[in-house]
Formats: sequence, C-alpha cells, structure tokens
Amino acid sequence: GKKKEAAQEGAKGLSVMGIANGAFAAKLAARPDGVQQIIRTYIEGLKKRAARQYVTPIAFAQAYANLGQKEDTLHYLELAYEARHGGMVYIQVDPWYDFIHSEPRYQAIVKKMGLPPTY
Repeated sequence: GKKKEAAQEGAKGLSVMGIANGAFAAKLAARPDGVQQIIRTYIEGLKKRAARQYVTPIAFAQAYANLGQKEDTLHYLELAYEARHGGMVYIQVDPWYDFIHSEPRYQAIVKKMGLPPTY
C-alpha cells in the first residue's frame, strides 16, 4: 500500500543494477504510475541483459506478475518449468501468482510438477 515508497526503492534497485541512472529512475518513481514504470524499465533491462547472457525466466515471470500481465507471466512460468528453475517450487505459495491460479495453463504447470493444488 506504500506505492510512493515502493517506487523509490525500485528506483534505487534500477540504479544499483545498472539498468537506469539514478536521475532517470528517480523521475520514473515520482510519476503517479511510478511502480509500474519501474517494473517496465526493469523488464526492458532484463531483455537487454538476456541478449548478452542468461537471465532466468522466473525473473521475467515475477516482473510480469507484478504488472498483472497474465499471458506474459504464464509464458515465462512455462519457460521456467522447462528450465527446471528451482524457484518454481514456490509458485503455489507466492502471492504474485494468485491472480493466475484459476488459469488452465497455470494448473497444468502445477500438475506436471506434482505439487498439490492450492487453487
């Protein structure tokens, strides 16, 4: 519920990660939709990094989940499953994914993993 503070912390993270300089990140954070802008900038940074080196699909899944983008979240969860990413064991308890629990694609991932359904 503290969107302003969340955006400010996100801006610091973008700067530390080298995704955006401090001034640009601070401008993003100051916008009314600062949190969403920070996450979108983070995703763009992940894409640039992925062009040079491996970036885990779970990082993309979490970012898109934070934006509430169902299709992108599911796509990257499927890639993370295929890559056997260790973070997948938390998808049933991670509140980021609550909004997709009723999706057949999500349920298929959970079933393939042999996790008990919580949806």
